[in-house]
Amino acid sequence: MKKKFVIGLLVIFSLAACSSPAPPSTAQTELLVDTVTPTPAPFTTTTPLPTLTPTITSTPSPTPSYFVRDGTPVPQPAEPISVDNVSQIAELARWGYGTVQRVLFMADDEIMIVKTPIAVYAYTMGTVDELWRLELPKGFSAVASSTDKQELAVGTYDGVILRLDARTGKEIVSWKAHEEEIISLDYASDDTMLASSGEDWRGRVWAVNSLESITEFGYDEGVSNLFFVAEDSQLAMRVHDPGQGIAYVFLDLAKNIILSDRIDDDFIQVVSPEQDAFVYHGPEGFSVRDFLGNMVSEFDPPEQMYYGWGPLDYTFSPDGSLLAVGSDFGSISVFDVYEGTLVASFGNPPESNLPSNGFAKPFRRSGASPAGIRSVDISDDNRLLVASNGYGDLFLWDLETLQRIRSVADFGRGVFFLPNSQRIMSTFGSFIDIYSISNLQRVAFVPGGRGSKLAFSPGGSRLAYGRLVWEVENGEVQHVPKDEWFLSFSPNGNYFYTISPEWWVHQRRTADMQLQQQRAIIQPQLEDNEWWVSSIPAQWYEMGGWVISPDNTLIHASSYEMPVFSWSVEDGEYVGATGGSPASVVVYSPDNKYFVNHGSATEHFGIYTVEGGLPVYKFSIPFEDGFAYEVSISQDSKLLLIGAMEKAYAFDLESGNKLFSEELSDQNYPVRAVATTPDNKALAASINHMIYFYDFFTGTLIGTVENNFSGHSVEHLTFSHDGRYLATASSDGTVRLWGIPPN
Repeated sequence: MKKKFVIGLLVIFSLAACSSPAPPSTAQTELLVDTVTPTPAPFTTTTPLPTLTPTITSTPSPTPSYFVRDGTPVPQPAEPISVDNVSQIAELARWGYGTVQRVLFMADDEIMIVKTPIAVYAYTMGTVDELWRLELPKGFSAVASSTDKQELAVGTYDGVILRLDARTGKEIVSWKAHEEEIISLDYASDDTMLASSGEDWRGRVWAVNSLESITEFGYDEGVSNLFFVAEDSQLAMRVHDPGQGIAYVFLDLAKNIILSDRIDDDFIQVVSPEQDAFVYHGPEGFSVRDFLGNMVSEFDPPEQMYYGWGPLDYTFSPDGSLLAVGSDFGSISVFDVYEGTLVASFGNPPESNLPSNGFAKPFRRSGASPAGIRSVDISDDNRLLVASNGYGDLFLWDLETLQRIRSVADFGRGVFFLPNSQRIMSTFGSFIDIYSISNLQRVAFVPGGRGSKLAFSPGGSRLAYGRLVWEVENGEVQHVPKDEWFLSFSPNGNYFYTISPEWWVHQRRTADMQLQQQRAIIQPQLEDNEWWVSSIPAQWYEMGGWVISPDNTLIHASSYEMPVFSWSVEDGEYVGATGGSPASVVVYSPDNKYFVNHGSATEHFGIYTVEGGLPVYKFSIPFEDGFAYEVSISQDSKLLLIGAMEKAYAFDLESGNKLFSEELSDQNYPVRAVATTPDNKALAASINHMIYFYDFFTGTLIGTVENNFSGHSVEHLTFSHDGRYLATASSDGTVRLWGIPPN
């Protein structure tokens, strides 16, 4: 299986950690060299580095006794969370699979390794059954495969490297390699050396068998990524200089000197399968170069490759002879690497051709065209090409006839052939789909866990997030059907509602997930704002633009620069647009009395009361602090809670008066989640990976919690109805339960 790098990673599906993250690319690698023979330069360090004697350790200790995972009974909190005891709060459960960050094919391509921030999973390639998993409280920050694919190295957030047997997951050895987080790992081509870099701004090369530190080096600007090139005689290192930006430099391992001037890494797109050449696309043209700076070939790309946002993804064929480029507006270009010629230029029209119940296919109008080719890959025999676009559609092309063989609607943004090219893997954030190339039927699904709605059921017995629903008492998890996303529970909790990208609303029984009924949402026929309708965000990643009323009678869609569109849940008929100004945020009070909307350009919150089942405008609350990253309403329906840049607010919904305003940070981070305890006496708010607790009435900071180890932002907070649990959801793909431990 060929290697497909993004800045030194083999396959990366970052899910990116923002409230509405842009889909990560899976096929871009960035390496840099000069086009002329470089002049050796001394390799500088901040301070002389002592010889490192590795500390051999056992596997890091398991999770704390009151910390449980999915499927395990949850410790019962001693008492509800309150102002008086919030300093005692602890993590009781950690649920979910984590966001997919890396996929490796190991053990003669019989095993698929999936790395997330919290675990490393191993699956059989044929049946996609889980073989083993490794989980640590501090999680995993890096992973690399040996060249023979029989072992892998994983790095932790506290600087430990573990070597594991790929088939069994059994630890071979582990040692303390860096003082801080392991950033990057890479094996030499003969598997005798292992390179590592860490947050301590240090890089080291280890002898795999003896763990002796062969080479140690530092860099004034830090080394964020490294890997072996030039027959293992050099290390390509990605360094960052606040004044000059990010660049790659090359270290001669024998002489310990830099061999090339820095080059902006924006111009390096993808590394060849053998890591002996790379695609350069910058001011000096479009070409393939080797790591000595020699030109392998230079291309004259077609005009359509630069339409719109231009190239979005690059990939080599497994044998390195072809280069495919996916571009905005659906263009695909294929080049002969050695001849420097254009072999083919084709693509799909700049709109989705796939059916979606006859209604408009939703998408977000941001960045490249939704029809843009976000990911491309070439089969082992160079006969087939698979591509995915911004709509999430997958296309399979015959490279000999240039005919599109078949296509399927999917969530995929990253797509590539599995070993032997008989199946295709599609990835999007936390999720992995596997398709047969014969008919593009889904044959396997590896679930993940991110979403836009985190909610306890009315009785508090269940917690739902994205496509996962847990039983709070025993931690048992159920999976929402693949193409559906959780919206809300029914008032009695016996049912819940989901939505799918084709604009279907589904009602399912909570106890067993059985479908009760479903309705298609009908596209409104509006002449003056047709583009608004086409911009309604299914938000493939998390369906964040959809809201259903607490009584389950209305469903709304909202997005940037558009009004709030409303439909009847009963029959899917369009009801009308709510609000006189564009609104990117829509929220109901739990008692269905209030309806609130807010647009990033309006500098106010529109407060509506629900009368006769429809929102009726009452007044506005001025808000001049920019974009609201979080808007929610307290459980008693009395408080409007807002998260803005660095600050958290609370307003009285009846009068509009400001009751709470606190600055959580001065580092220009947004407050992404705000919630109050059921009695409104304590307020919780999140910035980045931290949760801050305040006395609501005095504004006093009464406690803090570090939600995760990896810096992933906390995106959602909600208290259970009895106040015993605080549930959080983070961009690392986990849901965590917090409470006062029983002991």
